[in-house]
Amino acid sequence: RQYDFDGIKLDGCSTSHNISNWVRLINATGSKPMMIENCHNQPNYATTEWCDMNFFRSSNDINTDYTKAIGINLQSVIPYANISRPGCFAYPDMLEVGNFPPQYNATQYAMDRTHFGAWCVVSAPLIIGYDVTDANITDRVWDILSNTEAIAVSQTWAGHSGALLDESDEQLSYIYPKHIQQEMKAANAKYGELYASESLEGVTLSAYQIWGKQLLNNSWAILMMNNDGSNSRDVTLEFSKVPGLASVVDVKVRSIWNKTDVGVYSTAYTAYNI
Repeated sequence: RQYDFDGIKLDGCSTSHNISNWVRLINATGSKPMMIENCHNQPNYATTEWCDMNFFRSSNDINTDYTKAIGINLQSVIPYANISRPGCFAYPDMLEVGNFPPQYNATQYAMDRTHFGAWCVVSAPLIIGYDVTDANITDRVWDILSNTEAIAVSQTWAGHSGALLDESDEQLSYIYPKHIQQEMKAANAKYGELYASESLEGVTLSAYQIWGKQLLNNSWAILMMNNDGSNSRDVTLEFSKVPGLASVVDVKVRSIWNKTDVGVYSTAYTAYNI
């Protein structure tokens, strides 16, 4: 309180795990409510009837492997799509924008932008995780982190936190580098058996995924992701896969990254060579 912090993370590697008791004690120390992250204390996960914390970790610790961030952390919010809500959001851990090393044939910029867009489209708290004193990283990622249209997607609430709408049947497998495997082993040890079933060797991902979040006025934010780190591909969004758009004759498409209108389409939209 003396440093006027607005929030606190309660990590489950402590010896006292009653999250409700923690929240009560912390908020009793001052007049300003604190934003509370529940990181695997008990109960860790919210329900539609209960949520004492402001956001709760849906995943194990994130790290600087992009395939892990997308293949494990992002996917962890899927079971909570109908539970995550204002004041109680599912949280797949902090952003690694700016921290990903070059991987496969993907550029750092493409990974950073996709990662940020994914957290926006599932309403995950946007907490920067790179060294903000590093001007070189800031220069490289600032147009991503400061994109007002992407941030608006995160902040808008129209009744749903965002969900996976479509994905390919084709599956791709990635092996984690050795240092990432060691990091994950150490992270898993903090939480006991909570993530014992999660592979420490690598991850399997759909070749592409399409995520969406309903906005206001029957509009949707859509993220079309190519998860193939070695090849570009065309990804098609069929409007019938988007609730409420199947009967719409003309769908206006806008690029949030470029902040430009793309055009009007009837039944589907294809993003080429992504």
